Amino acid sequence: MGRYELAFQGGSQFHYAAAPESRDWVLQWSRSSPWDHGRCSGLRACPGAGQSRLPHALADTDGDGTLDYLDPDDDGDGLKDLDEPPFSTDPKDSNTDGDPVNDGDEFIADTDPTDPNSFWQLTAISNVTSKTIYFESSSNRIYTLQQSVDLRDSTWATVGPEVTDVPGAGGSDSLTDTNDVEASKSYRVIVELP
Repeated sequence: MGRYELAFQGGSQFHYAAAPESRDWVLQWSRSSPWDHGRCSGLRACPGAGQSRLPHALADTDGDGTLDYLDPDDDGDGLKDLDEPPFSTDPKDSNTDGDPVNDGDEFIADTDPTDPNSFWQLTAISNVTSKTIYFESSSNRIYTLQQSVDLRDSTWATVGPEVTDVPGAGGSDSLTDTNDVEASKSYRVIVELP
């Protein structure tokens, strides 16, 4: 649970904390400063202190520092809140179905962000004479094969024009590096909107 502190004159401190079960915000205050974290913590009532409910306007669901009422993407998943209802995704939850991929990335991959069994992933790698990467594709997306010879420096390069911006087949698909294949190369497949 995120905590945002605002200090006020007169020795009072105010702490904002999200109540996870309701998405409401609770304002806790103390007449003394500093806030006594050992004696009075969490969302329970504290001696000499008080609590009151605050409107959702003070919420910052994704913790990006922008309050939800000013943030076009409350959960930080890459989908604007107004774009989420047609996909039946939750604009306050970056991963509606709880699978390993957030809603925005599922939109890009053209998988179902409400089905925990539907997420884009590589399915196999063959390295017999050349490197072939297998994956499930969408006919509405394009795919690019990239390589890295040293993962420590995070440098990726496109393998070649024949495996750049390749339209998906819409099912089982693959991209192959037919160049001189070094055993130490690493590969990744990029999925994008056309």
